[in-house]
Amino acid sequence: MLEIDGKEVPPIAYMSYLPEKADYDKFAEIGYELFSVCINMGDRPINYTSGIRPFYDGIWKSRDVYDFTPLDDAMNASIGKDAKGYVLLRVNANVPEWWEKENPDEMTMLEDGRIMMQSVFSEKWIKDVKTFFDKLKEYIDASEYRDNVVAWQIAAMNTQEWIAPTTSNNDVVSLQFATDRSKIKISAAMPDNEPDFSVCAKSAFSAWCEKKYVTTERLNSAWKTKYRRFSEIVIPSGEKRNIINKSDVSDVADNAETTDYYHCFNEAFATAIKRLTGYVKEIYDNDILVGAFYGYIGELPCRDGHCEIDALLDCKSIDFFASPFSYVESRKTPVDWFYHSGMQSCAAAGKLWFLEADVRTDRTRILHEVAPSLIDAGNKYMDAPVWYGPDTEEESVWNIVRAFSKILISGNAFWWFDLWGGWYGSPRVMELMRKMREEYVAQQESEFKSGSEVAVILDSQASYGISRMYFDRTVFDQLAKLGSTGAPYDLYFKSTATQAQLSAYKIIIYLVPLEICVKDRKLIRDLAADGKCVLLTGKEYGVTGNNVYNETDAVSVLTLRDYYRTAGVHLYTEAHNVVYANDMYLCVTASESGEKVISLKQDCALQSFLTGEIYRTENGKFTVMLKRNQSELFKYLQGK
Repeated sequence: MLEIDGKEVPPIAYMSYLPEKADYDKFAEIGYELFSVCINMGDRPINYTSGIRPFYDGIWKSRDVYDFTPLDDAMNASIGKDAKGYVLLRVNANVPEWWEKENPDEMTMLEDGRIMMQSVFSEKWIKDVKTFFDKLKEYIDASEYRDNVVAWQIAAMNTQEWIAPTTSNNDVVSLQFATDRSKIKISAAMPDNEPDFSVCAKSAFSAWCEKKYVTTERLNSAWKTKYRRFSEIVIPSGEKRNIINKSDVSDVADNAETTDYYHCFNEAFATAIKRLTGYVKEIYDNDILVGAFYGYIGELPCRDGHCEIDALLDCKSIDFFASPFSYVESRKTPVDWFYHSGMQSCAAAGKLWFLEADVRTDRTRILHEVAPSLIDAGNKYMDAPVWYGPDTEEESVWNIVRAFSKILISGNAFWWFDLWGGWYGSPRVMELMRKMREEYVAQQESEFKSGSEVAVILDSQASYGISRMYFDRTVFDQLAKLGSTGAPYDLYFKSTATQAQLSAYKIIIYLVPLEICVKDRKLIRDLAADGKCVLLTGKEYGVTGNNVYNETDAVSVLTLRDYYRTAGVHLYTEAHNVVYANDMYLCVTASESGEKVISLKQDCALQSFLTGEIYRTENGKFTVMLKRNQSELFKYLQGK
C-alpha cells in the first residue's frame, strides 16, 4: 500500500496518453483512487523513429516563458475540477526545440551526424531540468490540486523510458516493440547507428577514462592504443563496437575500449536518474514519491543505457521503478509476458515496481483512427501487429486477467495504460476492472509470500560480453521459455542475491552471467552443498560439483522441465502452459485448446475468479477445459 497523509491507497492506477478520450471518470466510479497523467517539458515527440507527433503541447515555451495549460487540462481530465483522487505525475524532461537550437553541443549525436534528443551526458540539460522542476513545483503548489499530486515519475529519452535513442540498419527501430525476435534478421557485419558522439559525450568519456586509468600508459595497455593524453580520446566507432556482435561470446578484455564506453554510457543514465530524482526529493523536502522507468536488463542490451540498475538499488531518492510487460511475439501467442528485471531484488531493497499494463483489447484502434492529427495514415511502425488487440471481447478479458494475475501473484504495483483511450470502457470490462481492484485490495491484508521454487538470476553486466543476437537467445527468449515450463519463477540480480534469499528455492538458474567471480563460486558451492540445484546457462564457466550443471547455450522448455524434476520442483501442468502460482492464487494460460490437468501440491478446493465455479482436487489434481490463449484465475478456498 501507499500511505498518503495517513491514508492507505492501493498502488493500482489508471492512465492514458490522451486524457480527453480516456475513461478516468469510469475508473473513479468503480473505486480507483490513483491516476497518472503525462506532461511534456518540451515540444518534441516521444521518439524520433515512429512518426508520432507530440501528444500535447510542451510547457517550456522559451527561456523565460512557461505555459502550464497542458498540466491543468490533464488534471481536469483525470481527477476533475473537484480534484478527487491522487495523481502520479509523469514528467517528460526531453527538451524543446528552442533548447536544441540554443545548445547544439548538448544533443545526442549519432555517428552519421544526426541529432536525437538531449545527451544524457549534458550538464546543461540537468541544470535546466532542475530549473523547470522549480517552476513546475511552484505552479503545482499554487494550484487547487497541490494535495492531489503525490508522486513524480521522471521520464526522458526514447519513449520516455530512459532508452537511448538509436536507429537500426535492419529496420528494427526499437527492440522494445520487436514483434518476434526469432524472425528478426540482424546482420553481424552491419552495425546499428548508435549514440553518442556529441561534444559533451566525448568530454565526459575522457574524464571517465582518466578517473579509471589515472595514466595514459595504463589506458593504452588495456586498449592497445597510443594516446598521449586523455583529451585525445574519441568515442568508439560503430564498426569497432560491432566487433562484439561477430561472435556469440567475446572476451571483454579484447574489446576494452568499447566496453569502457558502454560502461560510461550506462553510468551516465543511472547518474542522471539519481540526480533528477534526488532534486525532486530535495525541493519537496522528501514529502513526495519519486521514480522512473529503468532496469530492463532482460529486454535491452548495454547499448540502450539500462545496465546500471544495480547502482540505483540503494538510492534513497528512488521509491519506485516501472516497466511494461515484455512485448514478446507482439503479445499474440500464449507465452509469458515476462518481467524485465530483478523484481525480488528490488523489493528487498525497498523499491516498489509499477508494471505498465498496456493490454490491448478488441476496442483498441490504431492511433491514426483515434487521433489522425498525431500520426499519418499508412505508418508502418504504428501499424505493426503489436498495436492491435484481439478480435473479441472474450479474448480481451483473457489477456486482462492474464496480466492482472501475474501482478497479483507476484506482489507488484501497476497501472492500466489505456494509451489512446477507450480500450477498457465496455460494461463487461469495467465490471472486471472493479472486481480485480477489490481482489487486489483484499490481498493486501495478507502477508505476501512467493510460491516459486525456481529463482532466476539476471546479470546486468551480461550483455557486455555477448552479441545482440546471442543476448536475444540466451536472455530475452530464455525468459519467455522459462514462463512456459508449467512452474513459476522469481527474478534476482546477481550482484545482490544472497544465500539466505536463494536457499528458499529448489533450483537457481543463472542466465549467461558475464563472469562467475570468487564470491559467486562460494555462493554456488554453498547452495549446492545445501541440496539446491544450480544451473548456469549461455557458456562454460568451469564450475563443477554435485548439483551444479552447465548449459553452453539457451535451454529448451523440455530440458528446463527435466532440470526441474531433478531438483524436485512442482510442475503444475505437463504441457507448455503458462502458470503463475502462490499459496493464495493460481493462474493458467493454455498453450493449446483442450482439457488441462492441473496438479497441485495437496488436495484443496479452488474457485474461478471469473465464473465463481468451484473445483475440487482428487489426488492433488483437477481438470479444466480451456481454449488456446485463455487465462483462468483461481483462488484457493482451503488447503493453503
